This record gives sequence, structure tokens and C-alpha cells, in this order.
Amino acid sequence: WDANSGNRISVMSGQNCIAGRWSPDGHRVVLVDYFSYQGPVRIWDADTGRAIVTLLPDDYAHGTIAVAWSRTESRIVTFGADRIGRLWDADTGKQLGAFEIPGLSSGADWSPNGERFLVGQWSYLRVWDAETLAQVAVYPAGDKVFGCWSPNGKAIAIGGGDYNLRVYPAWESVEELIDYAKEHCVLRELTPEERVRYGLAEP
Repeated sequence: WDANSGNRISVMSGQNCIAGRWSPDGHRVVLVDYFSYQGPVRIWDADTGRAIVTLLPDDYAHGTIAVAWSRTESRIVTFGADRIGRLWDADTGKQLGAFEIPGLSSGADWSPNGERFLVGQWSYLRVWDAETLAQVAVYPAGDKVFGCWSPNGKAIAIGGGDYNLRVYPAWESVEELIDYAKEHCVLRELTPEERVRYGLAEP
């Protein structure tokens, strides 16, 4: 639809869509089919309504629950009911990597700089590094978790079925976390007894 006039621009038919995300340039959209735990994931031309790339085929047996398009590059991440996350090249449809996820997913989002992505799950929100596909952070939250990054990349908002919204700092490096801890935590010298307990030498 045209957001200003309300006129219909194109029709993307032939897919039982339950979720979709726009490309950063606004000319493509990725649509997710999740019918009876199976269905395709396709990228469509938003102007013509034509399917141009298939990431997962019609007979994909597990279904895809969450999808997110990187805000800076042509990369898409999907999370399936088979508890596998997959990273894709949105231009070619080539799978760039896959990784296991502990549980089903409820929503995904990319960091503004495109270096990390998150997925909401039951009671937790998890963050992965987009290059190594290693899990780098876990945030506790309510059930059926959804999350999104702030536009400046400094915070993550997390909501869920417990009707609460939580906002956490999002650190890009261990050094940032250490600096935050130094700024906000109370520091003190260890007592002689604590030094003995932890096997540390006297100062």
C-alpha cells in the first residue's frame, strides 16, 4: 500500500504470510509462511509483487517463526521451529551459516550497526554475533519475549507475556561493560581474609 494515499501498489499472492520485514532500501520485503509447522520464506519485489528469491522452499517441514532484515547490509536471519537459526544473503539467497538455538523463538531484530542480532524466546532474550554466530549475551525476561534495539544501539527493549517492558544497556564490547561496571558499581579493597580465601597475595 501507498502510505500517503492508501492506494494499493502490488499484491504478493501464493503465500500464507504470518510475518514480514522490509529491506533497508524499501524496495523488497521478506515474507514468512508458517502453516502447520511448514512453509517457505521468500523475498518479494514490493513494487511489482513478484517473488525474486526463495530462502526456504514450499516443502520446508519445520516452519519459520521469526525473521529480521539487517538495517545496514543485505543479510537476513531466520529462526525455525526446528530450533535452528540461519543467516542468509538477501541478494543471492545463499545460506551464510546456521546455528542451534535453545528453544522456540518469538521475534528477532538486528542491531543498528549490523554486527549483532537478537531473538526473543520463552523467558529469555538472546544476542548473537553476526560474524561468528556465537551467542554473546542472555537477558532474563517474562514469557513469550519480544525485543528490539534502540536506534542508537545503546539499549535493548524487551517485552513479553507478563505485561512488563524492560530496557537494558546493550554493550558492544567487553571493554564497554567493564567501563560501565566501574562507573556504576561500588568498589572496595578486599579484606585480608578475602585475599586468603581467593588465593591472592597481600597488596
